Amino acid sequence: NGSPCTITVKFAPTVIGPRQGSVSVNSDAVTGPPSTGASTDLSGKGIQAGITISTVTPFADQQVGTTSPKKDVTITNSGTSPLTISALGVAGDFVATNNCLTAVAPSGTCTIGIEFKPSAAGARSGKLNFISNAPSSPHSVDLSGNAVILPQTLSGLPVPSPTNLKER
Repeated sequence: NGSPCTITVKFAPTVIGPRQGSVSVNSDAVTGPPSTGASTDLSGKGIQAGITISTVTPFADQQVGTTSPKKDVTITNSGTSPLTISALGVAGDFVATNNCLTAVAPSGTCTIGIEFKPSAAGARSGKLNFISNAPSSPHSVDLSGNAVILPQTLSGLPVPSPTNLKER
């Protein structure tokens, strides 16, 4: 009837890099000049977030009930599109501070701060877990440290010496 129509094409690449394609529409129109149809070329570039995560060395001996100095887990976007970090959680006697609150540009970095806050003595372990838009998601980083109980001192009491330990 001679009315225009719209064709919607979505680009959903399965690989990274340039992609080519085309759309062809054949016509069996009976009015007007004979037509073999129409064709248009399409192009796009497949992009994807990538991720590299640093490891965390074990935390040094830490007094039970106290908090260690912070160690950083560095996250690098090794992909070609922005990287987003979400659903951050930590298991064990560890506390995480998420500094990756905005999208990380390709080749950019952000950090997640980890502190060790042991609740009991001995070897302690845990995990940092989070989700990203990188294909390898979800992610997990092993955490470990050793918790100690230091001897308690009694302030205000005299220190034993041979003079004040005499039998009475």
